[in-house]
Amino acid sequence: WIVTVDNRVDRIKDGFIVNNLSLVNKGQSISIASADMAALSPINIRIDSIDIGNMLALASFNDTAIAAGILHADISIQQPVEKFPVFTGKADIKGMAFHNIPVGDLAISSATAEDSLKLNGSITGNNRVDFNGGMHPGNGNISATLTVQKLDMSLIQEFVKDFISRMSGNITGDFQLAGTTKDPQLKGMIYFDSTAFAMKDFQALYKIDRQKVIIDYPTIKFDHFTLTDTLNNKLSVNGTINMNNPGELGLNLETE
Repeated sequence: WIVTVDNRVDRIKDGFIVNNLSLVNKGQSISIASADMAALSPINIRIDSIDIGNMLALASFNDTAIAAGILHADISIQQPVEKFPVFTGKADIKGMAFHNIPVGDLAISSATAEDSLKLNGSITGNNRVDFNGGMHPGNGNISATLTVQKLDMSLIQEFVKDFISRMSGNITGDFQLAGTTKDPQLKGMIYFDSTAFAMKDFQALYKIDRQKVIIDYPTIKFDHFTLTDTLNNKLSVNGTINMNNPGELGLNLETE
């Protein structure tokens, strides 16, 4: 990496003044500079063609990266930096992957509207997800919607691979997020369409087709949620799971 010779970072009251801090390497670049060199002002950051896989590999203990993709960004960090930093601008990751599983292209943008921060984002390609909403940095109030048009089950398997294998199919969903950053409230539904999985210790394959789960925080509701094995035996689940406290689940489920 080549670093500009005249770069300088000064610590002042409530923040920093950054002058011409730039790093360049084989078509990749990161540049950081204050909007105003004479006073406290937003810090502008421009990122061009950064390979996040290489960056994560450098930071890992075994030189392997959990994610991949090419990052571009043009953002500003507002100063002074509050308890919740305010970023505005745009960023995207092309060809994003997680543990070598294709995720898609990620795009995120943010802008201020009066005293709130508006956020929009999407994933396109192998998976299709849309997000939009806003938050109030001062009091932490949040309001957002998330629409999952397609989420590949093979991606979810990476998070549960110690217990579940052979996951396939897609899920969709619609969610509304409200409350505050300290006490978020999630409502919505998850739809399972032609999905399948196996418990790792047993390897029996189960299918879930055209079933839904209702989320109304702190409750997850199952209403005749049906699983079918390879012999067409059916298991129907009714009841609720309550997420009363972090790490504690209240189970009230019946099976038929």
